[in-house]
Amino acid sequence: MEINQDSNLKFEILAISTSEQFSILSELNLLHLLLSNGLLWKNQSFDEINLRITDDSNTLELRRVNPDTEKDVEFSNNYAELSKAFSVTVTGKYDWLEPKRKLIVEFLKKQNFDHLYVLTDQVSEQIACKIYPLIYGVENLLRSYIVKFMTTRMSPEWWDKTATNDLRQKVLERKNNEKEFSAYIDNKIYLIDFSDVGRLIYKHSTGFTSKEDLITKISEVEETPEAIRKLKEEIQSNYQRFFKESFKNKNFQQKWEELEKIRHKVAHNNLFTNGALEKGKQLSQELLDIIDSALKSVDAIPLRLEEVEAIQESFATQESFTDITEHEFLEELRQQEEYYSKRPNGFVSLSRFVREYLVNKSYSVPSTYRLVKELEKQNKVKVYYVDNPYNEQQKTAAIRIESS
Repeated sequence: MEINQDSNLKFEILAISTSEQFSILSELNLLHLLLSNGLLWKNQSFDEINLRITDDSNTLELRRVNPDTEKDVEFSNNYAELSKAFSVTVTGKYDWLEPKRKLIVEFLKKQNFDHLYVLTDQVSEQIACKIYPLIYGVENLLRSYIVKFMTTRMSPEWWDKTATNDLRQKVLERKNNEKEFSAYIDNKIYLIDFSDVGRLIYKHSTGFTSKEDLITKISEVEETPEAIRKLKEEIQSNYQRFFKESFKNKNFQQKWEELEKIRHKVAHNNLFTNGALEKGKQLSQELLDIIDSALKSVDAIPLRLEEVEAIQESFATQESFTDITEHEFLEELRQQEEYYSKRPNGFVSLSRFVREYLVNKSYSVPSTYRLVKELEKQNKVKVYYVDNPYNEQQKTAAIRIESS
């Protein structure tokens, strides 16, 4: 995927000076100045009649920009300034023109042109057209990884359980962006931004052990190297180990954020150098290798139920949530108890109540669990275990208000 070296590309600058001391009075004045810059030319020839400098097959042409003198009086006040405006058009092969662009604008700036505008830059256009497919491939490969991991290791309803309110809002606002496939597929992952996709990997917490549990474990561990080693293994989940080896240790976040900056420039039709093209190629390939390796290893990640729930919690804590008060908690729990009491063998699942029901009301998951433990100590609520309706081999935690 190399730049086409056979075609001529165009680079056009509008240069304007507003200085009263400006000494360039004609096209020939400026053309001679440009000709004198030895950094620009090797085999130059000068065409005074056509106001052109030629260097092999590469050319620079110069034209004064003439103001419209038939405009009204207010506009004519600007005539003096516009008489100091020149259009500089350079055409040439990519390898010749790409480095010359910066040399030309630097030189013009030194001649007291205080307004320089790029009107055409086909070099940047070529670079952007080469970079974007690379970025597109990286972004969608990560989408593939996220979907495969979330659906196979967590739940097909992973979006409803992990998406933040901000992501939900974006999807809602963009749901009409694509109508051909959305009638048949779940395309939510394609409606969020490049930065959002990256954050789904590196922004959520990777610590799946509560602070209280960790303090307890540390206080009980024997002070021997072997016991400490086992504790480290115990408090690190399967996904933590996988995440660290597959992403964090390979500087995934740094590479993703660097590529994001280049992507923004492409999206906003910004100017590019060949260095940006080479950097984009390098970052894209490194990220493709990282994601592809992780994608191939997804099936080898066994996750316990508590790890799945902790991952859901870590996503939820990305947002700005409020702490729930005791009164609010008990009132919400009372309403849920009333709702589930109408079902046979109904109960309020602790995990669903905290991580889904209260999260949807923007209450903080960690502070809610701390409140649960406090209310348990005060005998105001009871956490107990019942048969899991979705897995006969496991129990699930339920919660109820204790009678006074």
